[in-house]
Amino acid sequence: MKKLLFAIFIAISVAGCGPAVKHAVSPDFAQLAPYRVVVLPLVWERPAVAEADQISNLFRRMSAEKLSALNYQAVPLEDVERAGAGQKDWFAGKQPHEITALFNADSVLYIRLLDWDTDSLTPYASLKIKASYEMHSAAGKLLWKAEYKSKEADLSIDKAPMHLTMYKAYEPRIQRFVDAIFTTMPEGQLQEKTRKQYFKWLP
Repeated sequence: MKKLLFAIFIAISVAGCGPAVKHAVSPDFAQLAPYRVVVLPLVWERPAVAEADQISNLFRRMSAEKLSALNYQAVPLEDVERAGAGQKDWFAGKQPHEITALFNADSVLYIRLLDWDTDSLTPYASLKIKASYEMHSAAGKLLWKAEYKSKEADLSIDKAPMHLTMYKAYEPRIQRFVDAIFTTMPEGQLQEKTRKQYFKWLP
């Protein structure tokens, strides 16, 4: 019982008092009205960890889901993967319009993982995340950007199982991180076609 209470205290003290999400929105955001978004593979600013592919997939899948919830349409992730033909950084050096043209999209979402650190010195599972998001229009205009960092610790998760069952251990933490980032993105404008389909099914 004491172990559980201590774990709760750690989680609250470390994660509950995190910094606010730094963000900026272009004054032209509403006018440009981005809708169909290419969610690019994660860019690791530090050396990638062994589970880099799984972590990248979690960030991208959750980001695509949040976009959908905000009335955007994310290009299917498998389509983006096929465009890369197995090369993870296939978009490096390409202009946004070159990327969007491949998917009939109007905007690109870049995700950069600035820090991913699991603390190996403490007796509990600790994870520090820092990442930045940027949405650019096809013309290259910065529409929205956000940067956030968090640190969570949980005494109830042992280190070995945390490594072996990565999805179980990391997924809820990444979800909370992505949720926080997307609280700063303006809601998208529902497309006319989507409106018609929605109202068609109303009683």
